[in-house]
Amino acid sequence: MDYKVNEIAAAAVRRHRERLGMSQTELAKRMAELDLSWHQMTVARTESGERPLRLDEALALANIFQIPLDSLMRPVDENIQREYEAILRMVHHIEEKANAVEEKIAASHARLERTRREYEKVKMQAEEMTRRAAQALGAAEAEFDHLRGEYQDHVIMIQRHLSLLEDLRERYPEIAAEGDGLEDAMDRRRRRVRKLGLR
Repeated sequence: MDYKVNEIAAAAVRRHRERLGMSQTELAKRMAELDLSWHQMTVARTESGERPLRLDEALALANIFQIPLDSLMRPVDENIQREYEAILRMVHHIEEKANAVEEKIAASHARLERTRREYEKVKMQAEEMTRRAAQALGAAEAEFDHLRGEYQDHVIMIQRHLSLLEDLRERYPEIAAEGDGLEDAMDRRRRRVRKLGLR
């Protein structure tokens, strides 16, 4: 393996390891499970380019990272990688906002349910008490509807950015697939939305 290819492979190993959130020690353990004599220092030397990859090691890494073998040997276009990472950062940013709104929705939904129960309890009492309870219900519903609309807007934005990420992955498979797992997160979110009555 010449110096340039070794340099590309070293960068790819580190990029994909970090994509999966693995430490150098964890990666070494996974390689050892495949009967390869790897230690944390082996990973460090490989990622620094000091130690070249053997073919059997590259095959094992491709299996662990769940990527094509040639992804370890191809350079990533810097402009495309920057674009991908910028979109990914945006997705994470929107995801954080969506999480915050989801917490507000849960609290608002709880308040709405409490208000409904109170409304049913007091509606048979004096007209003035019924009027006040109805006002409280209207305010709770308005708040809930507002937060539901805001949350759904965030979900739509996440889906749009996920589509951009998927398009980039299809056109440039060498890009680190750091967005993997976001679709599963969206499925979980949809189930929570249904549970909160936001169909």
